[in-house]
Amino acid sequence: MFYNPIITILEVNTISLRLFAFKKNGPFFRLVESLSANYDGVGAHGFNKPDKLFSIIQDLFARQSQKIKFLPSKVYVILPQTFINTAISESEVSINSRYVTKRDVTSLYAKCASPHPDFMTIGYAPVSFKSLNNPVMFNPVGQECTKLYGVVSVILLEKRIKEFFDKAAKRLRKTFIYLGESNLCMEKADKDINIAGATRLLINFREEHISASLCKGKAILSTKIIDWGANHVIYALQDLLKIDFNKATILSNKLNLNVNCQDNDFYVLNDGDKLAEYNMKAVNKRVANTFDYLSQNIKKAIDSFKLDTSVPVYITGSDVCEIRGVKELLNNALGGEMLQTLTPKLINFDNTSNYPLVSCVEWIDNETSSSFNFFKINKWRVRR
Repeated sequence: MFYNPIITILEVNTISLRLFAFKKNGPFFRLVESLSANYDGVGAHGFNKPDKLFSIIQDLFARQSQKIKFLPSKVYVILPQTFINTAISESEVSINSRYVTKRDVTSLYAKCASPHPDFMTIGYAPVSFKSLNNPVMFNPVGQECTKLYGVVSVILLEKRIKEFFDKAAKRLRKTFIYLGESNLCMEKADKDINIAGATRLLINFREEHISASLCKGKAILSTKIIDWGANHVIYALQDLLKIDFNKATILSNKLNLNVNCQDNDFYVLNDGDKLAEYNMKAVNKRVANTFDYLSQNIKKAIDSFKLDTSVPVYITGSDVCEIRGVKELLNNALGGEMLQTLTPKLINFDNTSNYPLVSCVEWIDNETSSSFNFFKINKWRVRR
C-alpha cells in the first residue's frame, strides 16, 4: 500500500473556510499549504447559497492540488459547534479476554444510539467507566474485569449539514471525516490540563457565535450557543470609527483594556501613506461594553447548567480572547471563576484561533498511532 505522508484538514467556520495540508516528516508535521476563503454563512434552513459554497470548496481543493501532486482522498473536516449536538448514553459490554482492550471500548461505544432523528453520530467521548471491582475509571484499557459499564457522550452532527458535505465529498472524490471543534479542543485540553475526569467549562469564541459547553474530562455533556461572536468586537470598532473590517481587525490586535488612558491618548495605525489616530478612551470603552454584553450572555449560559459549585473556565477559539484586559474582564463578569486561555504553545500556531486546528492534528496523529510531541512548521502562508 502506498504511504502518503500528507494529511488534509478543512476547517469550516460560520462564514469562512480554511484548507490545510501538512506533511509528516519523522516525528514532526510540516505545513505545506494553507488556503482560505469566505462564504455566505448559514441560515435557518441550512447553508445560504449551497451551490456557491460547493464551488468555493471545489476551488480550494483545485488550488491545493496545483501545489501538491499527491493528495490523500481522506479529508478531516472541523465543524463549528453550531452544527453539533451531544447525547449522554449508558452502555455495557462483556469482556471475553479478561482484560479490557481498545476493541472492547469501541464495542461499548457502538451500542450507544443517537436519540435525535435530525442528527447523525460522528463520534464518541467517554464520561466515565466502571466495573464490578472498580467503581470509577477514565481509561479502562488494560483493566481486569468481566463486564465494562460506560457513560458516553455521543457526538452528533446535524443531518442536513452532513448530507451537504457527503454530497460534496462524493463529487470531489474524497472521504470526509467529521470532527466537532469544541470536542477536539476538549480532547487536547484534557491532555494538556491532565486532571482526569474533572468538571470544567469551555467557552469557545468563533466568528459569529460563542459556544458554552459543560464538560467532564474530554466529554461534552451539554452546550449552549450564543448568537454573538468574536466578529462582533470587530463590528463594534467598525461602527465607532467608520473603518473597514480589515483595519478594525488590525486595530483589535493593538488593544489594551488595562491601560488607564487619558483624553489625549491614541491608538495609531499605518493607513497607507499616512498615520491614522483613534482615541484610546473611546475605543476601549466601546470594546469593554461589547465584552460586557458577551459576558452577560455567557453567564446566562453557564447559569443554565445549574452547577452546585464554581468550576474552572477555559476560553479559546479567537484572537480577541488575547486582547490585553479581556481575561480579567471575563473573569470578573463570570463571578470570579478560575479562568484560563487555551493557546497552542507552538511557533506560528501560538494563538487561540488555532487551538481547534492544532487539536485536530494531534488527534489525527493519535488515531493513526504515530508519535510526535510538537510541530515543525515552515513559514505560515495564507492565500486568498
